[in-house]
Amino acid sequence: RSTNCSQRVPADYQVQLAHFRRTIVRHREVNGYALSNIANMDQTMVRFDSAPKCTNNIRGIKSIRIATTGGEKRGFTVSLCACADGRKLPALIIFKERNGVLGRRVRAALRYPDNVRVTASTNGWMTKERLLRWIQDIWSEAEDGERRLLVLDHYKPHRAADTGSLIQSLDTDLVFIPAGCTSICQPMDVSVNAPFKKKIIDFWVEWRRQPAARTAAGNLKQPTRQHVINWISTAWEELADDIIKKSFLRCGISNALDGSQDDEIRTDIPAELDDEEPEDLQDPDDVDELDPFTDDEDMD
Repeated sequence: RSTNCSQRVPADYQVQLAHFRRTIVRHREVNGYALSNIANMDQTMVRFDSAPKCTNNIRGIKSIRIATTGGEKRGFTVSLCACADGRKLPALIIFKERNGVLGRRVRAALRYPDNVRVTASTNGWMTKERLLRWIQDIWSEAEDGERRLLVLDHYKPHRAADTGSLIQSLDTDLVFIPAGCTSICQPMDVSVNAPFKKKIIDFWVEWRRQPAARTAAGNLKQPTRQHVINWISTAWEELADDIIKKSFLRCGISNALDGSQDDEIRTDIPAELDDEEPEDLQDPDDVDELDPFTDDEDMD
């Protein structure tokens, strides 16, 4: 099984979580949001080669070679946003392109499913500029004209002043998850990202088994942008609404205000993130700006 870094939960996490949940309850009591108007958005990294984390071999073997195309070092961001009633907004894919944009011919050749939007940045991250476009194009105006609540983590672009101003201009209240607590109270991290990425791994494995995944000489091909776009679209569409609903309950965000659903709230501290995304997507100030998607996973 491959290993990954876990998130360090702060020592005073209980105090921070209590404040976070009191803030959520206070907003809900004042504004009476429908569950369809309570949402969480998060970014996670996906690789072109999404190889499984586990494999079978003879007991005692400490190192196992897995044939890939080098695409495991090519990462891109997927931004997922869902509501407490299970409704999913279109996923945003952000490819890494040297000049920060997809070329005209590339855009023209791609097919875009209805539940996916595609863009690019120079490092493949959700930059502040891409976040502002996400707010305008995907979050946008509420269809029912009602006030909404958006829960975000402490990723730097989320906390920018112009980000907050634009979100508030769309009749949206913004609440931040305590730093270091996304594995406990961010719905996307708690229960959504892991099954979403598991589906992508399954699609990759199925594709690898097909003759089309090899050249005439028998060498492995890398998945194309179209492959990963289709996989992300299908994975997001197939993700069960109940998983999303239960995740909001586990995080203490959508529970009944009378306390009757408080037993649904997660109380354990996970040993590591349910979603196996690297820290480089959480705090870009701490990593190499030129190449955020380094090979951070080792087989042991």
